Amino acid sequence: MSADGKIAAAATKPCLGLIPLSALQGVARVFAYGSRKYGGGNFLIATLRDGAGERYISAALRHLLEMQATNGQHTAESLGALDSESMLPHIDHAICGLIMLRAILVKCGALDADPTAWVQPGYGDVKRG
Repeated sequence: MSADGKIAAAATKPCLGLIPLSALQGVARVFAYGSRKYGGGNFLIATLRDGAGERYISAALRHLLEMQATNGQHTAESLGALDSESMLPHIDHAICGLIMLRAILVKCGALDADPTAWVQPGYGDVKRG
């Protein structure tokens, strides 16, 4: 394969190195907490038919609501608020819930596991057909 071909092939791979992994440590702690409470991977039993979409969106919104100060503003203190049960940040709970919902959407076929199936690499142009 030519150098240009290798570059083009690499452009279709997800740039996982762009994700700040330190930001995911808190999310991993929420996953571990949930695993102890509900069983590891238990969320994958959920389906859209049993209301998983509404449950996971509602849970994420409740955690986001807890990140807003009573005056409607978002302060460092409110954004860093901890869940009273787990004592883990609400933002990590919200991210975790959306990741779980995405996994459920992939499982049921509502989303592709890798969106490069419909996005033009490097340009963001939608190629749905």
